[in-house]
Amino acid sequence: SKLWAFFVFFIVLLSILFYGILTYKRTDVWSDPVKLYKEILKYSPSNTKARINLGVILAKRGQHEEAIKLNKEISRLSPNDRSVHSNLATIYVEQKNYDLAQAEFEKAVKADPNDHVALNNLGIIYKQKGDIKKAMEYYTKALAINSNYPLTYNNLGNIYLESSQYDAAIRFYKRAISIDPNKGDFYSNLGK
Repeated sequence: SKLWAFFVFFIVLLSILFYGILTYKRTDVWSDPVKLYKEILKYSPSNTKARINLGVILAKRGQHEEAIKLNKEISRLSPNDRSVHSNLATIYVEQKNYDLAQAEFEKAVKADPNDHVALNNLGIIYKQKGDIKKAMEYYTKALAINSNYPLTYNNLGNIYLESSQYDAAIRFYKRAISIDPNKGDFYSNLGK
């Protein structure tokens, strides 16, 4: 009957409007990763991966204090998660707090002794502090674990360049370029 057809049409139209409005409201959450991860944590407060991702995004946005607080919470929940310690250390490096960064990278290495990135980063910290011998030690450890990590070769090249050992610097920069030929900094360093 026409009445039944009108009723069905009205229900379908109301459903489309209702779900359309809900979809529109959800786009606000989906358009911003911070809002999205906060929404996820509202419904799943023990979701460690969402906390880690939120911490990384906050740090990239320069919201360091909130990112530090979040990463410390994660560290209490998952004390052996190396990525949390590395994320915290990266924030501390941006704040030029090298002692705290060093402590966090050391925790990352303790959690995973094969974390060549954390070892490389410890080398960077020691170089910043002026301890070239210790920096070289950590770079060597990083390469022993992963001999195809171009940033370590670049960092070694920087040390040799600064100490006027140009042949060694060139060798390390060329090795970094052979692994990752798309990194402009490697070519720039080689040019120096």
